[in-house]
Amino acid sequence: MGVAMPWEEEQDKLTREARLFLSSPEIVFAELKKLSEQARAHFGAHFALTTEKLEPSLLERNDRLINLGLAQYGTHIDVFKALYKHGLENSGEFDEKVYRRGLRVACLSNHTIATQHFLLDFPNDVIGPEETTRIIAHDDGEEIAALMGNPTIFDRLLEALFKRTHLFTEMPDERWYSLLSLVSRNERLNTPRYEDEPDLGHLGIHRAIFELLHTAPVTPVSIRVVYNLLDRLDFQHVTSPTTRPHLKLITGTVFWPADD
Repeated sequence: MGVAMPWEEEQDKLTREARLFLSSPEIVFAELKKLSEQARAHFGAHFALTTEKLEPSLLERNDRLINLGLAQYGTHIDVFKALYKHGLENSGEFDEKVYRRGLRVACLSNHTIATQHFLLDFPNDVIGPEETTRIIAHDDGEEIAALMGNPTIFDRLLEALFKRTHLFTEMPDERWYSLLSLVSRNERLNTPRYEDEPDLGHLGIHRAIFELLHTAPVTPVSIRVVYNLLDRLDFQHVTSPTTRPHLKLITGTVFWPADD
């Protein structure tokens, strides 16, 4: 097969909304996943994942599988918020509870929307501080696992976790160890976002990890958790705490104030 001609690509874009509106939920889900992969491959190039009408029109189909695809792979902020809000609604039916929990997990694992909209504070920018706090402090299932494993989670949140500041200051040890274990699998720890300029967020994360070595309690559980965290770091991407970037690290938001 040859490479698609530019006009063929343009035709595909022009007919995508109608085609997906008529396609089976399985095909729509697969197409959304493919578009998401393309968007991440073009990070920083303003890649147009969908038309402005595509995701809202798919939402109107009110199909569970399509909604899960939109939650996990979509980039329309209003659609994302609507699906997450629906996922929080109570339901007495078992299958509906499973579906709504799936919506929340899909949203929290979405690592396309933050990069496409340059969201600084994910997930706080889309689900709000109260819901973010609930998940971090209390969830013991798929939601916290999805969030801690999302490579687009806010860098300052990861710093606060390793430094045990802000939301994590009064957190019980067992809960904190659990979050450290979950985040150790996050590819963000080993993946700078930029090749030609300093990744200040990545630098801040690694400085916080080095600080963790000085502040973590010396207990059998703590030693095991920290060892596993360090063991998963790629030595090729570990940043020295003495590294001096050329740009000043930009910190400070309402929810995640800069540390002194």
